[in-house]
Amino acid sequence: MRLLVLVGCCLLALTGCASGGSQLPTAPAAGANDINPRPRDQVRDGGDLRWPIGALPDNYNQNHFLGSQVDTDKVTSALMPSLFIGTADGGLRPDPNYLVSAALTSTAPQVITYTLNPRATWSDGIPITWRDFEAQWKTRNGSNPAFQVASKTGYQDIASVTRGSDDKQVVVTFARPFAEWPSLFSLLYPASTNADPAVFNTGWVNRIPTTAGPFALESIDKTAKTVTLRRDPKWWGPPAKLDRIIFRAYERSAQADALANNEIDFYPISASVDLFKRAQAIPGVAVRQASERLYDHLTFNGSPGRARSCPM
Repeated sequence: MRLLVLVGCCLLALTGCASGGSQLPTAPAAGANDINPRPRDQVRDGGDLRWPIGALPDNYNQNHFLGSQVDTDKVTSALMPSLFIGTADGGLRPDPNYLVSAALTSTAPQVITYTLNPRATWSDGIPITWRDFEAQWKTRNGSNPAFQVASKTGYQDIASVTRGSDDKQVVVTFARPFAEWPSLFSLLYPASTNADPAVFNTGWVNRIPTTAGPFALESIDKTAKTVTLRRDPKWWGPPAKLDRIIFRAYERSAQADALANNEIDFYPISASVDLFKRAQAIPGVAVRQASERLYDHLTFNGSPGRARSCPM
């Protein structure tokens, strides 16, 4: 059965802003997701997942300002280290494939100590170490404007990144407290990317030179507007269930037709009533809903005379 994803947080906006809201399903309660989860051993091995995106990324370095896009995140999240895994209740837990632990070990000053999985290694054979953290901090903290970074947030609050008990332990000391520290160093890029502004700014344009995830790059086809990933035999964690993930760029309005024509395996409805209604009309499609983790935005404007709006 093909699966069509409906984002619960957007449903709430639709219900509040659009007429005919009673035709839309109710968003799940906090901590609940209607995603039909199954134990890993009940998921068959092999096959391709055909994943629609809005456009091919301009730059596959997510730390670069051109790479800080939703579509880039979808592609690179299967390829690059993300230190934490999201939980159904909105929390985070360390990903054991990359972290043995990550903990607040001091409050004055704020110190976070990361202990890395000893098997974690870049695709070029170089181990993932504290040096990768140090290099990403120096690149992202704004001290060198030649690096065209997406944001300095959090990194500019760090005083130092040093080696712990060995190369697989990272000690991050903050000059100013930063409560959202789990957001840092995810996605993590290798020190080789962050050592030279030219490599940082252009070395990931139309190419993905280094990975460290369950998938590796198979091809980027700009003519077909596809990025194809394949299961990586070098991956040290549990092997990916899928053989391949095929990302293909579609106009948003064309994704319902692509699903109906069996060109893709799902599409996100988000805040579109039209895409929701079209999904209901496609045979063999299940409509499911869950809160979006990537981006939530609530705007309140209570000043007199202002029209009520429901921005997304």
